[in-house]
Amino acid sequence: MHKKTTPLDLPPLVTIARTRPGESSPARPLIDPRARILLALLALLLLASVARGATTTYEVLLDLDLNAQTGCTISTPKGSVGGIEQALVTTVVTDTGGGSVSGVARRVCTAAVLGAPLPVDAGGWPVGFGNGTLGSTVIETYIPRAALGQATSAAAAVRVTGDGGGG
Repeated sequence: MHKKTTPLDLPPLVTIARTRPGESSPARPLIDPRARILLALLALLLLASVARGATTTYEVLLDLDLNAQTGCTISTPKGSVGGIEQALVTTVVTDTGGGSVSGVARRVCTAAVLGAPLPVDAGGWPVGFGNGTLGSTVIETYIPRAALGQATSAAAAVRVTGDGGGG
């Protein structure tokens, strides 16, 4: 049985990636304020447990057509999530001196299987330990709007794996 995902309004998310994190765009902010709220909530709920001295992978699973019967079915510690067309994969490396994003990639579902990672960015920007809501950890990531095709709304789930993750 597929776990039902909750639709998210994508317009705030699709304006995220015109520049890399740490760079500014004179035309508009890098991240729409509504997307910042979503990222803060993700940080508060899922990223506060980042372990130092670890490599952790954060996958934002995207159902781009809001149909749980299409795309891939992905296993998570809380059950299966159906309808995933793409996964945004962000890898974080931490040590006693802090942490940084070591890479961003995306995986596309083809024939009900997530394909190999397609590089988006080599990373290199810092993780904000204690910089988020209520002292949570902030990890910036992005996916280019063009990678989302014609999607105007989507559902999303997050899966965390690795040394500092929950599954």
